[in-house]
Amino acid sequence: PSPKVWTPRILSAADLQNMVFPPPKWAVPGLIPEGLSILAGAPKAGKSFFALAVCLSVAQGGKALSSIETEAGDVLLIALEDPMPRLQRRIESLALGAAWPERLHVMNDCPRAHEGGIAFLDGWLEEHPGTRLLVIDTFQKFRKPQGRNSNAYEVDYEAAGGLKTVADRHSVGILVLHHTKKGETIDPLEGVSGTMGISGAADTTLVLKRARGQEKADLFITGRDVEEKTLALKFDDLGWKLEGDAEEVRRSDSRNAVLQAIEAAGYPMTSKEIAEYM
Repeated sequence: PSPKVWTPRILSAADLQNMVFPPPKWAVPGLIPEGLSILAGAPKAGKSFFALAVCLSVAQGGKALSSIETEAGDVLLIALEDPMPRLQRRIESLALGAAWPERLHVMNDCPRAHEGGIAFLDGWLEEHPGTRLLVIDTFQKFRKPQGRNSNAYEVDYEAAGGLKTVADRHSVGILVLHHTKKGETIDPLEGVSGTMGISGAADTTLVLKRARGQEKADLFITGRDVEEKTLALKFDDLGWKLEGDAEEVRRSDSRNAVLQAIEAAGYPMTSKEIAEYM
């Protein structure tokens, strides 16, 4: 048979204006849309707990981060760094009670992308059309290893792009956990480990930043279908909770600290005294 001849499809702006498209699907409204999302953070920053809590919320149709309503759907968590006993302990720590969601599916072994991993994801999503979220923890354990003489940007873009193609084909949200580079960066996207090819291929990038030993963190979000923002999170015995816009939360915390200082002193304090107290 003769090879298929590609013909371009060119629309006028007027034609495009009159077309009706279904609204984008969200795994977590305002946070994780359909397509490929990268969640980056330093080791032990709490990425896996964040992802697990979101998985549980979506599988139940509950509130993600204790505040964002989600629509229930199937969820697949591929936890390539966690044995099953650890996953069990982590789910128990989130105080779900007796009935754990049947729509959350977990596995801790999967072939790498180029060795059948992408084909497996395609097949699983075909069999589970009600899937709203698929999580891979971590990107480094799933992607094809980078060769010594390869173009780093092209390899990173291709590795992330393969997952994006799967997400787009099935109209599902895929969240991939990844590390950040050591050291501070002005642009959070530049802090994502590897080249800009990873965040460039992704539809959404989330960067979780938490100082060691602190219960509070900032979650920076940017992407093609989300509003760029930085949210304040707080970690407690029940996992991550959303507190609101990071700047507003910081201002509120500062005001409360000043009021507590004045209350503790028992008299009106000068700005210098407040600064010294704090």
